[in-house]
Amino acid sequence: MASEIGSLAWVALLDRSTRLEADLNSRNEAKIVLDVKILGFPPNDNALLVLADGGQSTTRMMFDCGADTLADVPLSDVQAIDHLFLSHLHMDHISGFDAFFRVNFQRRNRQNQIWGPTGTAQILQHRFQGFWWSHAAELDATWLVHDVGETFIQSWRFEANEAFAVVHDAGRSDHDGIILKTREASVSAIPLKHHGLCLGYAVREAEKQTIDPSALAALGLRTGAWLGQLKSGVAGPIQIGEVSYDADELRAKVMQTQSGDSIAYLTDFLADDEQRPRIAPYLAGVKTLYA
Repeated sequence: MASEIGSLAWVALLDRSTRLEADLNSRNEAKIVLDVKILGFPPNDNALLVLADGGQSTTRMMFDCGADTLADVPLSDVQAIDHLFLSHLHMDHISGFDAFFRVNFQRRNRQNQIWGPTGTAQILQHRFQGFWWSHAAELDATWLVHDVGETFIQSWRFEANEAFAVVHDAGRSDHDGIILKTREASVSAIPLKHHGLCLGYAVREAEKQTIDPSALAALGLRTGAWLGQLKSGVAGPIQIGEVSYDADELRAKVMQTQSGDSIAYLTDFLADDEQRPRIAPYLAGVKTLYA
């Protein structure tokens, strides 16, 4: 079921898949795609799988990990998830973690990163240690768990060759809402109330610098190799035919910033009079809300 709230498309966790595409107006730009798949079936546990595909590279994210939500996801796709984001630690949002952990506990070809509200690392250490690690000394994978507070991130490191027994302080950093940036997208978090802290998340494609065709026409310019120079950030004079232009001035005239697609994932939060005024501005510009 989908509906509109103003300009915001709202998608209940009944729709199975949404593919959001941003066609950039320059033929030199790749198409950016947010591929969103809802995992699980109501009234059972649910989760969200989001792929931010930039053509040359992809960021794969999973939001929550309820029981059996990975049952229909190919093994190779589970092993390719870059980041697992947990909204909160109630059973219906983390019961499927063992299935995720089982196929990735010794993963070394990419970082193992988990994000969640304060206290996530403490609870996940119990999950890590819920098994016999008879051959721990032969393992060498590293897991990072990030406890996300309202204005800070406290990161913790766990080593497989220590049987996940030691909690290593991996540093603390401040954040302004955005907790992760990759080449393809950024992820922001908002703390919400739900019998304790519950995190809502928004994924926004990275802004792109594109060429304004009308500006080119107004200047009497044609596309060419010089566009690549302009996009690369070159400074000083740039030669186009027989005319020399200042790169910074030309960039200001013909290039424009284009925002990409965006989705938000908010679940199990208390929409009271205190929280509603915080949620509305957080969702500003978001095109699709999954709730």
